[in-house]
Amino acid sequence: MQKLLSELNPNEVGIITKINLDDNQYFRLLNLGFQPKMKIKCCFKSPFGDPIAYQVKGTILAIRCEMAQNIEAEVYE
Repeated sequence: MQKLLSELNPNEVGIITKINLDDNQYFRLLNLGFQPKMKIKCCFKSPFGDPIAYQVKGTILAIRCEMAQNIEAEVYE
């Protein structure tokens, strides 16, 4: 099932399939490990839902919800 990263619930795991961002943001995320075909896990959301923390390559990173809404993942239940 396809979902946006911002729609993932805590402890939900998926594989990044598409990143729809401008070049600067895209390459910044690539350097942090957010790459297509990469496994990603939603760790937790802040009390107001922004930012959201994700685990990628054994590292936990937080990104803003507006950026997470531009990244798609295939989620397995």
